[in-house]
Amino acid sequence: MTKAHGQSEGGGRRIALVAAAALTVVAITIVTWSVVSTRSPGATDGDVAPEPQLQPIDNTITATNGTSSRVGAVEDLLGPAVEGSEQGRIEFVDEDGRIVRELLYETLEPREGGRIEVDQPQAWMHLSNGGVAHLQANHGSLLQPQGRREPESGRFEGEVRVRVFDEDPRPREDIAPAVTFATDTLSFDTTMGELRTTDHVQITAAGLAIEFTGFTLIIDEVHSRLSLFQTNSAGSAVIDPSQLAESKSDESESGNESSSPVAAVIESLYHAAMTGNVTIEFGPRVATAERFDLWARLLDNRPTPRTIEGLRLLSPPRDETATGESSIDQPSDPGENDVLTITWTNGLTIQPRDDTPVELQEEDAFARLASPTRGIVRVEDEITQLSTTSVALEYAIASRNLLWTGVGPRGVVMRAEELFEATTNRFELDLATGDATFPGPGVIVSLAEPVAASLDKPLTPAQILWRDRAYLSLARSEFGIDFSANPLLIRSQFYGAVQASNEGVVVTGEQVQSFYALNRAGQTTIARAVVMGEARVDAGVEGLLTANRLDIEFDLDADAVAPTIATAQGDVRAAREGSTLRADLAEATFVRDISGRSRVDAFSADLGVVVQTADGVRMTADSLNADPERSIADLIGEPAEISFGASAISGAEMRINQTERTLTVFGNGALRRSTADDGLGYENLLLEWADSMRYDDLIGEALFLGECVLTADVSDLARDVVTAGRIELSTTPYAERQERQDNDQSIRRAVAYGASSGVDSVNLARVESRRYIRDETAPGNLRLTRLVYLDGPEIIADVTDGELQVPHPGKLLIENRRLDEAASGGNAQTDLRGTTLVEWDGAFVLKREVGAAEFRRQVRVRYRPLGAPRVTELECERLDLSFDPDAQTNASAGSADLLWAQAQGAVYAAQGRRQVVADRMLFDNALGFAELTAWPGNAVTLFDADAPTPLTGDLLRWDLLRDRVEWRGARPTAAPD
Repeated sequence: MTKAHGQSEGGGRRIALVAAAALTVVAITIVTWSVVSTRSPGATDGDVAPEPQLQPIDNTITATNGTSSRVGAVEDLLGPAVEGSEQGRIEFVDEDGRIVRELLYETLEPREGGRIEVDQPQAWMHLSNGGVAHLQANHGSLLQPQGRREPESGRFEGEVRVRVFDEDPRPREDIAPAVTFATDTLSFDTTMGELRTTDHVQITAAGLAIEFTGFTLIIDEVHSRLSLFQTNSAGSAVIDPSQLAESKSDESESGNESSSPVAAVIESLYHAAMTGNVTIEFGPRVATAERFDLWARLLDNRPTPRTIEGLRLLSPPRDETATGESSIDQPSDPGENDVLTITWTNGLTIQPRDDTPVELQEEDAFARLASPTRGIVRVEDEITQLSTTSVALEYAIASRNLLWTGVGPRGVVMRAEELFEATTNRFELDLATGDATFPGPGVIVSLAEPVAASLDKPLTPAQILWRDRAYLSLARSEFGIDFSANPLLIRSQFYGAVQASNEGVVVTGEQVQSFYALNRAGQTTIARAVVMGEARVDAGVEGLLTANRLDIEFDLDADAVAPTIATAQGDVRAAREGSTLRADLAEATFVRDISGRSRVDAFSADLGVVVQTADGVRMTADSLNADPERSIADLIGEPAEISFGASAISGAEMRINQTERTLTVFGNGALRRSTADDGLGYENLLLEWADSMRYDDLIGEALFLGECVLTADVSDLARDVVTAGRIELSTTPYAERQERQDNDQSIRRAVAYGASSGVDSVNLARVESRRYIRDETAPGNLRLTRLVYLDGPEIIADVTDGELQVPHPGKLLIENRRLDEAASGGNAQTDLRGTTLVEWDGAFVLKREVGAAEFRRQVRVRYRPLGAPRVTELECERLDLSFDPDAQTNASAGSADLLWAQAQGAVYAAQGRRQVVADRMLFDNALGFAELTAWPGNAVTLFDADAPTPLTGDLLRWDLLRDRVEWRGARPTAAPD
């Protein structure tokens, strides 16, 4: 028997490639490549691995001569000498005698010119992957010229069917074909390696169905592969990803045992292109384009496991037991998988690739939709109401990455109906991880109807723009993105000059991250936003905020977007209506008012807080806590400080009540004023207290409690110090300043109390006044020339009337320390200070403008003139003094403080050994003369220790400096026995 190895290898390859071509069309179009090859895995062109033998048929088909036929060369059977035959069977064997193909027919009739007509032909072919292919038709016409070992060309007609089985189905009747190819005619040309038809073609497989009209297929016989497949007709392909069959890794996995050695896997690369109006439908999703390109890597002419898995995960089974409400309507038949349908209008072309295209360098299958003419690739999702338009759409099937690309920065548009529209130049979506990426600049605009906050605010839609890139994180399950999840969007990140705006509020920063959740209505809303890098919030008239980082949390119980808490960190600066704030950390909590608008409920700032108000108030503190509803702000620091113009108040803890216009300092503190006060005449003022302080701006009153010390500088040569247990200051009331339209807060009245609870005869307030001259020989180049002490339980400085009052018993001490070398005889150690000590039991009033002082009731005076060695004592019921008004500020050496003094009522004067009793005394300080007189009916009495009897008279002039007296109307007084 003649072996037919050469014929069986060539003829079998071509018949098998008919099925291979059909399967290739299906596989490439629907991204599944179930290509059947006659090569054994790992075999080269000249090395065919042993193949198992087909199961024999029970009844051997005989030729017309009645003899059984096991033949080798085709010409031996179909040569010119052979007549026609009926119900014949031809077996083709390999070199080992195994049957590799069988041809069955009803009739076989040779014709002239090498033509052969066959009725009801059937061919069974063994394939290298262990499967079996079966071809049948109603009629076949073959051309086999004389001398050829195989048909040159041919045509099958009438119900042409090619079926491929994973194993020989003839021993069993329950084995279904893996692939079925159906058409009305099929022509082949072995010299060209070509298959073609002009009729309608249907190809079906597990999870696959494809239809088109007419095709041309060219086989690369050298590499035993498809060289070209092309159809110029419209067509369609349908795939059910859940039904796709994976490649068998070995014979044991398929259930077949074989002793054949395992050969190397053959890898091949293919490219397919559909043109025309391409439409891809996948459940509720529809994509349209002008062109669809597909690249695929095949292992033994089958899709890789990664490709199969990627396709399966396109439509994971839905979980019917999933809980949780969703705002998106679920498909009507949950649990069923979506079916992928592809249609095209102009044709399909499939070709192999000898090189590795860039699309397959890291992928096993890669698809691209493009529209080179119109420039629009459109994708629409009926369920999510999401649509996209772009120039191209790419899909890496194994890694499940989608990429939308456009031309220019606004080439890709994504639109969610009534929600948002995003525009960018590139958009990437990883279906496995749920990560979406905008690798370039873009903008997202809200499509919801904007709400005007006020009549003068324009209706502007919410939007976010970015310059560099953006990322979205979507909900995912074990199969990848869970498009039925609610919320679908979990997080978003934007980078590079990000700008977000909503209802007139503009937020900018280098990075913006947002986190999303469901609100009480079951709608996706923003739960948290973080702005980093030069964060800025501009709310127009509502204010401006900048910081290094801004963190905002939102209310999920609200119907609209509403913040609940906002935190700003790093170089925080805020401005509103002319007022500014600076700190390193700030936090605000929000509530919604009855109109539904958000307002600040509480505000705090920490670390280097500086506040500058529109009306000129400056506040510094370590911490600031504010209650905007009550208009209360608390400052805490070491110390905190509030300043206005040249005035400042500091303390460890203080509170501002803007509604009541009050300021309270808890604990010790200080008040500084560094400008000249026209009322008090001070250039600098420092008031320190130990317990607390409260200022009421509405009535213009300030109260300082606990060991108060007021230091006031008239000039650099004059200083006054007030010590008290309580100090009260009165300033210009707020309403009066508003009426006059000025901010003059000059002190009108100051009261110092010795005790914090009020007037106390034990605890006294004191006013100490010092005057200096410049002296390079003195410490600090200043020498004290005058010292004044004023003590009393209550000391009142009435700036309006220009009076200093002590309405209760008190004491006044005046020391004149100017040197008088002539009086001291050149002895600088001699104590020649002029000293005046006044005590009273009634009241004291000093009128500064006229330099007049009045003491009432039981006034007691001790007086030593400047340079005089003797002390003069005086007692009376009333004492009036006249001072040089300029002496309060003039500290020159030649100035005289006291001009004159007048004592009235029970006047008693004493100096040295002399004592005088009178009703009235007038003293001229410049002359050193005292004139004492009596009321009518009374007399002036002089007691002199050197005279035996007192002297009386109407008027006594006493030269206190020289201790000489002069009488007028003097008369002796009889001495007692």
